[in-house]
Amino acid sequence: MEELPAEYTEHNLPYVLLSGLIDEDSQQQQAGSRQRQDSGTRIFADSPLCGEQRARSVLAQLLKWDGRHQPWNAISLPGPTGTLKYRLRSLGRSYTLPPRKAAPLPQSPTTEAPPGRQISHELHSPLSPLSPGSPIFPDGIMTPLWFSKHQYQVPCLIVAFFDFTYAGRADEDDKIKADINAIKLSLSRSGFRTRFAAVLMSEKSIIQSTEMEERFASIRRATSSDAKTGLFFMPPMPSDGEIASFVLGMLTTLQPLCVEYYRELTKHARRKKSRNSVPAGPLPMHGAAQSLSTPGWNARYEIKQAIFAEYRQEMNVAERHYTQVIEDLCDDGGFLESTPNWSPRWDEARLLCDTVALRVIRCHLWNGMTTTAAQFWFEYRSRFKNLIDRKGKGSHTYGWLAWETRWASIMAQLIDLAELPMLETVPRPRNEAPIDLSEFHAYARKDRAFESYENLPPIFLLHHAGYWSRLALTAARARHRSALDIPDDDRVPPGQSPASSVANRVQAYDTYLVPEPHEEWANAQKLGLVDHVQIGQITEQAGAAFTTKNQLRMKEQLDLELAADLMADKLYVRAMDVLAPHWDASIWRDERWHNLFEKLLNMLNRCSIVVKNAEIALATAWEQLCLSDADDSITRTLKELALPSDVKIAVDYQNSDRLSPVDVRFAFDEGDAHAGGLIRCQLILQSRARAGTHPLSISSIEVSFAGQQTIHIRASDDVYEGDHIHELTLLDSAGTAALDISPGQLVVLNFTQTFTEAGPVYVQHICMRFQHPYVVTHTIDDATLLHAQAAYTTHAGSIAAYDTRRENTTHLVVQPKPPKVDITFLNQHKQYYVGEALRLDVRLTNGEAQGVSGSVTSKVTQVDDYDVPSKLSGAPGSEETITGLQPSAEHALVLAVDSVQLATQLTVTLTFSYTLDEATQNVLVQTLETTIPLMPLFEPKWTFGPLLHADIWPTYFDPDKQESLEHPAGIPQRWKAAFSAKSLASNPIIVHRVAMHLKKESQDTAVNIRPSAEHPREDLVPDKLLTRGFELTTTKVSADDRRPFQFEPTCQVDWSHEHDETIHTSQMSVPRLTMPSSEPRVLCTVDQPKGLSTPAEVQYYLENLSTHFLTFALTMQASEDFAFMGAKYRTLSLAPLSRLCVPYKIVPHVVAEAKAEGCWVWPNLQVVDSYYQKTLRIQPAGDNVKLDAQNGLGVFIRQHD
Repeated sequence: MEELPAEYTEHNLPYVLLSGLIDEDSQQQQAGSRQRQDSGTRIFADSPLCGEQRARSVLAQLLKWDGRHQPWNAISLPGPTGTLKYRLRSLGRSYTLPPRKAAPLPQSPTTEAPPGRQISHELHSPLSPLSPGSPIFPDGIMTPLWFSKHQYQVPCLIVAFFDFTYAGRADEDDKIKADINAIKLSLSRSGFRTRFAAVLMSEKSIIQSTEMEERFASIRRATSSDAKTGLFFMPPMPSDGEIASFVLGMLTTLQPLCVEYYRELTKHARRKKSRNSVPAGPLPMHGAAQSLSTPGWNARYEIKQAIFAEYRQEMNVAERHYTQVIEDLCDDGGFLESTPNWSPRWDEARLLCDTVALRVIRCHLWNGMTTTAAQFWFEYRSRFKNLIDRKGKGSHTYGWLAWETRWASIMAQLIDLAELPMLETVPRPRNEAPIDLSEFHAYARKDRAFESYENLPPIFLLHHAGYWSRLALTAARARHRSALDIPDDDRVPPGQSPASSVANRVQAYDTYLVPEPHEEWANAQKLGLVDHVQIGQITEQAGAAFTTKNQLRMKEQLDLELAADLMADKLYVRAMDVLAPHWDASIWRDERWHNLFEKLLNMLNRCSIVVKNAEIALATAWEQLCLSDADDSITRTLKELALPSDVKIAVDYQNSDRLSPVDVRFAFDEGDAHAGGLIRCQLILQSRARAGTHPLSISSIEVSFAGQQTIHIRASDDVYEGDHIHELTLLDSAGTAALDISPGQLVVLNFTQTFTEAGPVYVQHICMRFQHPYVVTHTIDDATLLHAQAAYTTHAGSIAAYDTRRENTTHLVVQPKPPKVDITFLNQHKQYYVGEALRLDVRLTNGEAQGVSGSVTSKVTQVDDYDVPSKLSGAPGSEETITGLQPSAEHALVLAVDSVQLATQLTVTLTFSYTLDEATQNVLVQTLETTIPLMPLFEPKWTFGPLLHADIWPTYFDPDKQESLEHPAGIPQRWKAAFSAKSLASNPIIVHRVAMHLKKESQDTAVNIRPSAEHPREDLVPDKLLTRGFELTTTKVSADDRRPFQFEPTCQVDWSHEHDETIHTSQMSVPRLTMPSSEPRVLCTVDQPKGLSTPAEVQYYLENLSTHFLTFALTMQASEDFAFMGAKYRTLSLAPLSRLCVPYKIVPHVVAEAKAEGCWVWPNLQVVDSYYQKTLRIQPAGDNVKLDAQNGLGVFIRQHD
């Protein structure tokens, strides 16, 4: 875009003048052609500039809203719906506006208009095609001066700042009033619609001085300033944050004025266009060619509307007008179609058309329409090429190639300046691969309008700037070739050529924004390809873009082409500067792209030889040994360098920084070895030099092991032809071998090595020294380069390779000397149970050849790595010291492990750390680990239910009652808990005692637990049931406590094995119990004295545990199985905290079976709460009463004798 006028390419921002802060007018002068302002309206104020320190603070905050250096996108430069950015300019108290109308021409009384034409005496803009003094008079469309006028000369807003002192006199206020009125009057006389606002910078706030408010109101009234947008009061603000807030508020308030200013200019241009007639000029025109045509006027008005829309940041509106301008210029009957190509107006219109096309693309990118922008770029190039071929001088000239270069560069610059979010990429290191290919962001996705297009050409997907710069490079090189092909007749300046030749030259060459043919050819010859068409600059721009997108291969390709161009221009030093960075760290070398890397080496070798850089020349020649065909590059390079004979050259290379003609690999024969043992090693050398080169002489090889010794191998006088394996004998870590290697030859050196210390061992580096015409030392310490994929052995008289199948052949783990003391568990049971304390017998056997001393430690853990207490016999804890254990001797230990009340798996680890009596510095460790599962001993099934508490309930109104756990005042309740458990033990066990207790004692309820019956010691065989029952009595401490009681009891079983008197305690889990204490309930018992013939009495106890009066309806259902005596239906009322017994005598009708003590009958009594209509469930509360799932409550009636 540098070749186009800056006024044409700059993005238009609302132009705002800041008067009275700091006079920076001299620093703000813009270069380029501008209209002189001497004859314009002068705006002047007598007030001095504001205080410098405060003015600089305000100006600094205002300049943050200057958008000249912002990216060209809607985020950085929002539209009128957001907060606009401006072009701000600070000046003093004087400024001159350009004249709005041109000066009138002197009129001759004899001047007459041509037939059918009129002469207008109306004055027009000095830049109008109707003004004789205009540079585009009479048939031009637009001039850069018009863009400069609105961008640099005519502001949309003037903001004047005045000091408003606290101790100011009346004459100071009058001066401010006079200055404001004078500025407004000057703006009114100028004819421009520039808005004006004033800011009074006060020393005190209005709150501190009410006089300031009166003075401010007086100034506003005297200047007829708008209360909101015409006059601002700025109190003292000590912090930058307060100033920034004030500036933001002021600009937000003034923004509608700026937008409205440019909207009015748009309306003015639209009204002019709608007249649909060519305006009449002040001078008579003869011939249609001397006046601007209708398409030209339409294009002029469309450009104005587009520019003013761009000032408002309405880029979608601007794009529509710009597109129409291109149609008016290029369409059939358009300006370019009707103007001859030899006219200066043709080049002016062409320049204007390129500018408008540039702005169309900028609008598309601004609106995020990337696909549309790329499509427009190609369509405009094709359309303009067709126009040049038809109306211009053809697209076969260097001028058209220069245009293609410029057009591609413009696209690249527009993409860079737009900073599109969809093309942003976070740079990554060279060797770090991206997580996803989408991170490259090499091109943008399709626009929404193109989502349905499946076969959209890839080039229509907007690529980043590097691709467009590559297109520019292609066109630029073609331009240089076309310039060199200019015929000899056209290479002579016009003053030295015949007129016919000059005339033909004018018709044949397109010189739009390029030199004449003779100058173009001279520049191509003198400057060369790189400087003639700026190949270096464009390549740098393209390379930077490709590097940002992590496309490093493309960057290197571009630099390689640039270096070739530099070498063609014989600029070898610059070519070396380009090639050297890629040679030092080349992807092609690392990834074995030898065809490209060989080209790089050849070019760099040639450049270094020409500039006499021996270091780079010899280094590249060394690497060429691996790539070049049948060419001893070192000998050739030394010959061309012609170094003195007394110069001694020695160079050092590291790893893969330089290719080595000898590939070196190393492999340990064993992956794991022990300290003190012999370990076989293999050193593999293979020449990668091409056929036709001299053999390489290795003077010495150094193999260094990290933390260990270093092996030195020196060259012997032996010579071997072909591949061979040599068994190397080392004496004091040194040996000799034949080290002359011919091209393609394989040399394998086998040797043994001993490592006395345990731990990891790896090859630290291998250093090869070559004795060529100069000394080369190549050191390799990268394990990936030394790793051997295959090792070699001799088989049937030939060398055979086998796969090592290891990740790293240069790494070896040297294990400590293995311990020979055995640890064994004796008499271990097949199964252990929860709650059982373990006793494990341990035996240590010394298998060493000498006595040992050390300590045994034990560790027992559960599944979750919780430690279990353990103890070794004869020791106070889990560690025991053993001294003087002789060879083949044994030592017995007993490991006691505490019981665990959880079904889990124990991990028992015994560690014996010892030293040999004759080698106390080396500690050997023997470890034995075993797992012991703990199985539950019982699988209980629990049953719970209520029992009748026969004692009289305590009275609620007892004044002497005590409330404590020892003397609870609540109502006592009895419960029963029973279980039946099957023995899961594999052997018979003995149950000594079963007890139940609470895990945690309650503070608000007294609980008493006792067994239902006494049981002696019981032998329990596998699968036999163990049954026990318990009675629980619960009493609330407080009679007012109505909360239910929850507790978690646990059941302990003391048991032992059949032939072991050790008693173990296992805990059985009991479900969490909830005892209601405030709900009414019904309990049933039966009373039938033995031996008496009286009928059995079934007693129903209704208990009201609540604090309310309750009424129940009782109904006894008749049955054919028994007769009863009692009320069939009755109603009972219970007072709070009371109970009542309802008896029924029952005589069964059924006869008990033979030898049976009695029979079961199933009385059905329904108890219904009269208020809630809730039926209460009757629960058995004594012996001979049970619940059945089908029949309900059953009572056992004994048979009388």
